[in-house]
Amino acid sequence: MKYTAIIEKISDDCYIASCAEIKGANTQGATIKEAMANLSEAIQLVMSTEKIIAVLCWFVIQNRIYHPAIFQGYE
Repeated sequence: MKYTAIIEKISDDCYIASCAEIKGANTQGATIKEAMANLSEAIQLVMSTEKIIAVLCWFVIQNRIYHPAIFQGYE
């Protein structure tokens, strides 16, 4: 899958990278290449975290475990 990478040069040795389509996928690097590699890793981390949350919610719903703390921010 392809995503849009937004790269901003902050200084001679600092680039900030973010992904337009994936909230929370942000990082930095000393070079554009490093920032892109770090962004790829950040995207993978966010996507795996979202899968874990989805599985946890499915488990909770299937087992009828309803605790308000689990659903904070997902209502």
